[in-house]
Amino acid sequence: MSQQRFIGFSESGLLNALVHYLTRDLKRTRKFLRCLDFRSAAANRVVADLAKDLTECTFFVEPGLGEFGIPDVVIVARAGEAERRLVFFVEMKAKSYVDSAASNRKGFKGRNFGSFVNGQLSMRYRFARTVARWDANATAGLVEPAEVATAAAQCLADDFGRSRHLRKPEVLAGIVFAMRPDTREPEAGFLDRVFYAAVTEDRANPFKAPDTEANRDLWPCYPAGAVGDPFAADAWARTGWCGWPDIETALEGLRGDQEYKLALPLSLDPVRAKARRGAAGQETVKGGATPPRGGRGRVE
Repeated sequence: MSQQRFIGFSESGLLNALVHYLTRDLKRTRKFLRCLDFRSAAANRVVADLAKDLTECTFFVEPGLGEFGIPDVVIVARAGEAERRLVFFVEMKAKSYVDSAASNRKGFKGRNFGSFVNGQLSMRYRFARTVARWDANATAGLVEPAEVATAAAQCLADDFGRSRHLRKPEVLAGIVFAMRPDTREPEAGFLDRVFYAAVTEDRANPFKAPDTEANRDLWPCYPAGAVGDPFAADAWARTGWCGWPDIETALEGLRGDQEYKLALPLSLDPVRAKARRGAAGQETVKGGATPPRGGRGRVE
């Protein structure tokens, strides 16, 4: 009997498997959106209300946004007769948040900062700020506000040298219009509908960890346009997270999905096996057995 299989590698395999699974049943997407845990209670209420009444959802998987990079997935969700519309930028990693992030202090001076989760979420925010100012009649396409580009150079060492652009007509006509169909919508009104999220192999929300300098250095940095600019703080309130274990629990059939099962050995399984070995080693040390070779620490 002939058969065909689709096997994706690393985060891309997980991303494709999850999106394919969600798009087969709107109820699954409702559960996924409710899994996302945002920093503010108000943001969680807005997303929960939309998920309850969700009528339509579009997933843009790995779209090219020109000089703003390639997000894992952009979700445009609509609900109710009034067609309430929320936009989600979601970055998915097959490891812990800490292992997926890089120092904001080094920023773009570090290697491939734009490929780390905090760098990616920062770039999605900059893209949203740009969409919020977009004039559909402008011949130059999307051009990042100069004050946002300047702030990014200061707080993230972005040496790009100018505002970032997006000129692809197919992206403007597709994703951008889906996000903001009325280009007369006020900047604040649009940005209030945009959410940012990371999916990682963690058990607790890394964005709700203690507010220390070390944690802030790995959290997404949203460049403020000017003194008193409220948009950066508002975006941080709408920044959320979900763990792969939480998704697997909420979506009861996901672990049994063939595509997801094929993606696991190439992505999450090695990470989970390493975590189990580490936990087993810690239990052995705590139990009084010989510490692992090379360890000089005192056994508690």
